[in-house]
Amino acid sequence: MARRMASLIMALVFLVGSSNLPGQEGNNNNKLAMMSAYQVSSFKIGDKTYRQAAFIGVLKDEGGQGVLMLDPNSCSLNEFGDAQASTRLAHDHHKVELRRLDTKDPNKLRRYLYSVTGEGLPKSLFLVVATGEETAGYRLVLGAEKGGANSVITLEPYSEKVVKLLFQNPIRQSPR
Repeated sequence: MARRMASLIMALVFLVGSSNLPGQEGNNNNKLAMMSAYQVSSFKIGDKTYRQAAFIGVLKDEGGQGVLMLDPNSCSLNEFGDAQASTRLAHDHHKVELRRLDTKDPNKLRRYLYSVTGEGLPKSLFLVVATGEETAGYRLVLGAEKGGANSVITLEPYSEKVVKLLFQNPIRQSPR
């Protein structure tokens, strides 16, 4: 199951191109490819629970668009935390729009907060984007109705080359 998601991500990375970090001087069209590690404790978005999230898209100055992929599958893990066996549930794919919010970074780490909107997604879904090498943190934040965060899923940027090395299966399904 992890290989299927990785194959899909590899295809989307190929379509979007290689990743650039947001905030690079003179770059107004940043490509992002990020994925979370498998989550032992599931997280809930809307009425469904998931174990892994990935985002691939283009981020411009005030917003962007992309695909948010959510994996509901449970896996057994080896001693390195790699998925070994998995249930075979279909992944959810959401075309999303991003809009940069005017929210100031409370820790002054040069991060931006983007709303993530798409069909079937809650209104309280956000993406935290780092803007410099010294800044930690790409995060998918599941907000509470009255502000704050219910869940935080750390997303790690990766390159097309790494994906190709780790996952060599051809894509077998297309995004919805």
